[in-house]
Amino acid sequence: LRQFAETMRAVDPTIQLVAVGDKVMSDKPDDPGALWNECVLRGAGDLIDYLSFHIYQPGQEGWQETYDPDALHHTVCAAPLEVEQIIRRIAAQITALVPERQIKIALDEWNLWLPPPESATSMHQVVYTMRDALYAAGMLNVFQRQGAVLKIANLAQLVNVLPLIVTPSEVDDAAYATPIYYPFVLYRQMEKLALRVHVRGKFYDSKRLGNIPAMKDVPYIDVAATRNEAGSRVVLSVVNRHPTNRIFVDIELNGFEQMRLAEGWLLHNQDPQAANSPAEPERVKAKQVSLPDKHGSRFKLDLPQASVSILTLEKMT
Repeated sequence: LRQFAETMRAVDPTIQLVAVGDKVMSDKPDDPGALWNECVLRGAGDLIDYLSFHIYQPGQEGWQETYDPDALHHTVCAAPLEVEQIIRRIAAQITALVPERQIKIALDEWNLWLPPPESATSMHQVVYTMRDALYAAGMLNVFQRQGAVLKIANLAQLVNVLPLIVTPSEVDDAAYATPIYYPFVLYRQMEKLALRVHVRGKFYDSKRLGNIPAMKDVPYIDVAATRNEAGSRVVLSVVNRHPTNRIFVDIELNGFEQMRLAEGWLLHNQDPQAANSPAEPERVKAKQVSLPDKHGSRFKLDLPQASVSILTLEKMT
């Protein structure tokens, strides 16, 4: 790594270098990922700009022939919070071992990877559902909250392989979006600066599956918020993880009283197991929705079960 970095920098001193790190799955001092990262940071922390890790949840150790649908739903929807913990652990390592350097984190491969259906011809032909869109939105919320240390986050893959988009072989010149495609479209509206968010509400406990640990006190409502640098636009993302219950949420925006609700989008299906297909390419799809009334700094949201909501607010002129 040192030889490579020094040689590349000799040719281009401005190059940004990503070193291969590993996910840190626990706070144990002998955690394999922590030991790997320590070796990299001590040996080349003065030369690198990013430390990377990959994660596919639940990993193939979590593959089973059958699942309890409710338990699987709650575990999959909780999984992004484990990724958030991994990011925090790696950031703490960087701070402790290379405090003089501003090394950032690159999550340059991530995705949900459960077993493909029996009809699949490849282990990569996963059928994504509305539940999995909740997972993708939860991951994007994590990335917003951890943006101070996480600077790169790339979904793997894009088309046909663990796909955002499918080009079905049985239909010429056709393509359709999977449910996990839509959070990426909606979150394009998010702004540059992350805001602090505090959530109070109901929680649940989830079960372990593969590399997703059992978790306690997972909030059913997951939120991220951003604003532009001018403070004239705010964007909220709100995920209702509950598979069957609609949830009514009170939103209070401190410091943004003079803003109006401008636009609302909803990604939702009554059935968390709903998926798109060549026959029903838009069974799960985001749509624009009507806006609630805003009173000063507050407004109420009626969140359908298993849904992702995006709301934009703009400064009144």
